[in-house]
Amino acid sequence: MTSRAGTSLAIAAVAWLGIAPPVRPQGPDPADVDRRLAVRAATVDCHRQLAAVVAGIPINDGGYVLNFAAEDVAIRGAVDAFVKSIKTAEPRFLDDGRSEVDADVDVPGLVEVLKFAHGQYYRGTTIKATDFEEIPGRLGTDLVRIRGWGLPRADVPPGYEELVASLPTAGATAPGIPAAWQGVGKQAKLKATRFAEVDAVGALLEQAMGLRLNETALVRDFINGSDAAARQARIISLGGRRAGEYLRDDAPLVELTMEIPADTVLTRIERLYAEHGGGGISAADIAGLKSRLQGSTLRATGIGAPPSRYTHAAKDRGVSVPDWLAGAVTASGTGDTGSDAGLSGRLRAAHAAEREARRRLKEQIHALSADSNTTVGELAARELTLALQLNALSAGAAADPASFEGGTATVKVELPAAAVWPVVHDSLQASKRRPDSGT
Repeated sequence: MTSRAGTSLAIAAVAWLGIAPPVRPQGPDPADVDRRLAVRAATVDCHRQLAAVVAGIPINDGGYVLNFAAEDVAIRGAVDAFVKSIKTAEPRFLDDGRSEVDADVDVPGLVEVLKFAHGQYYRGTTIKATDFEEIPGRLGTDLVRIRGWGLPRADVPPGYEELVASLPTAGATAPGIPAAWQGVGKQAKLKATRFAEVDAVGALLEQAMGLRLNETALVRDFINGSDAAARQARIISLGGRRAGEYLRDDAPLVELTMEIPADTVLTRIERLYAEHGGGGISAADIAGLKSRLQGSTLRATGIGAPPSRYTHAAKDRGVSVPDWLAGAVTASGTGDTGSDAGLSGRLRAAHAAEREARRRLKEQIHALSADSNTTVGELAARELTLALQLNALSAGAAADPASFEGGTATVKVELPAAAVWPVVHDSLQASKRRPDSGT
């Protein structure tokens, strides 16, 4: 056994020879871990905004990239691949622990992707190849810059794990409760999760409704062609499974992702067709769509906020929570069949009613307060990225099947107000960080 004195002499000898004594291995530097986690969160936020901005780009007077991509799984795949290919710039770090990263949408590059997808996969008639060439003029720019933000956290929203796989979480502690949720309570989370699930199921139905069956008809047209089919349409998206949830850190909001096999959806549409027929489609149209979607999954994310009585704890902690967070934005539109009482007149009236409802929905969104001095609409007039994301929200809001009374069609659309706040909050933060904002 070596004596304590002998050990001391050995250490002294090692030091005299200029050899450092062995150092016990240390864990990762906590500050480095936090920076890495903040970059992960900012990268995810940036790509989520990129997807929403691209979805909200107008193609023509009647639709957006979101609608075009919703018609066919191959078109959606091409748009998703474009978004995933966008590289983020080097991250920056703020004094409050956040990271921010920028990324640019190359508008002419997007136009080429959309033209290719149109030529290869598009089966409709409402969008022309020349419509895409007008996109830069509609936007007034060839480049749209996005800024993502993130606080240190180890978890990411479902579906984004691969995006940040190169940014490991080694040394991170288990995900805790985001600051916006601290003190809010379990009951509030349960209620918010339930609202998010309802929203997700509605978003799945909206996806199904946007699928194209033939040159002139979407699934929505088939449903609107029959009162009986319209009454039963909600069964199309029921029974999906929960694929994951995410607690936001900018407000007490739950995001819940749900998915359902496309085959299940198409089997239910087949059943509705067998029972009610009509809608300007055939059994072969449904079989063709089923073949194109074989093996794929419909996935949608809903968002929910707890009732306002639960959010006082977040406000007490300094979290910015607008009074309208827990509500819903709804709007209705009408359209007339005119002298055409047949299927074509019915569908034309339903289209007109939906367009009017979505226009009114956007007006109501714009009327919400962004802060004490600014409405959402005023902010969107200054911030192109916000305007495009609001386009995507209004275009993707859940629309009820058209109801008919006499020759008038009525369509109601609804959007959780909670879906508006994250994009407004990001836009407010971005505007404050600009050099001309004084911050």
